Amino acid sequence: MIINELTDLRMALDLALELKDKGLIHVLKCYLNAKKSHDLYMMLKIAICGPKIVSKTNQNPICVIVDDFQKILNIADVSGRLLNIIGIYHYGVEGNYCSHIVSGSEVSIIMKEILTRGPLAEKFEIVVMDYLNHISALELGRTLAKKYEFELPEEHNIYLAKYTIGLPYYINRILYSVHKSKEKVVNAEVLSNSIAQEITRGAIYKDLDVQLLKYIKSNKLSIVRSILYFASNYEDEPIQIEEIAEKLRVPKVVVKMTLSQMSMADLIESREDIYYNIPDHIVRKFLKIQYFREVKKIPPMNLEYKEKVELLSLLRDSQKINKILVQSKMLQLIYSWNNRMVPDQIADWGMRNAE
Repeated sequence: MIINELTDLRMALDLALELKDKGLIHVLKCYLNAKKSHDLYMMLKIAICGPKIVSKTNQNPICVIVDDFQKILNIADVSGRLLNIIGIYHYGVEGNYCSHIVSGSEVSIIMKEILTRGPLAEKFEIVVMDYLNHISALELGRTLAKKYEFELPEEHNIYLAKYTIGLPYYINRILYSVHKSKEKVVNAEVLSNSIAQEITRGAIYKDLDVQLLKYIKSNKLSIVRSILYFASNYEDEPIQIEEIAEKLRVPKVVVKMTLSQMSMADLIESREDIYYNIPDHIVRKFLKIQYFREVKKIPPMNLEYKEKVELLSLLRDSQKINKILVQSKMLQLIYSWNNRMVPDQIADWGMRNAE
């Protein structure tokens, strides 16, 4: 429940009194007093630490799900001065009574801006959850093919696992698209059509489009789309800021600032002040198709044409399947060498040397 007006706060307090909720009563009274005295810092502190105060007072553990966390970095007072309120979270997140669950791009912001500096620095051990490893991604493909009742040849399952970098959401959506096509056997064309469908108008397309549109609106960056398109053309190579600046006829600092902000939203990867595309082929294809017409100033493409563009591109990529198949078999051998499971790090080292 979002409370904006003073009357709503008083109504909430009346409800808390009726429910005899000691924690909520305490928080609301403190907030009302801070609001009455125009103490902005105390209002923010109570708002951030309120859930913990309620849970601790009531001896009843709760959790807070944090979304759009980046907005707290832009909170300003009436004069427009940005308020540094990150430190307030020091108290708000401590203890076992009020867990804070963070998802999406906010994870990167918290890692870069909170857990590595200030009062919370070195107090947490950061564990990054990676994508599914190769073996698990293949197993998921087989399981979904069985569930959706079609045949998925191993070489195409391997290609899908490689193409989606092991993201379960992508694998599921693409194979569900195969299921909707009512095809009983997956070949290169069926797989290409399903990926094209998802990237150009399916659930993956809608999800990526909403996320990107939301980011652009919240940050008011007019050249995000163009920069993302040009950046996607560098594939796995470092993004050349100067070249993009020349193409867009804007200062280099503008491009660099935009890339830096996009790295906070996990749209771009930053490594020691050098920027790269995220290792996500689906997002790269989406960006190229979605924003090609905008950057090149060509008339809007209809969905059928966009699918054909994606299909042709993917079919050219599918010629690499034989190489991927060999690599996959080698990886499986490395993983299960002498009937023993080998840790991912050793298997990855083996694959790099095999290539």
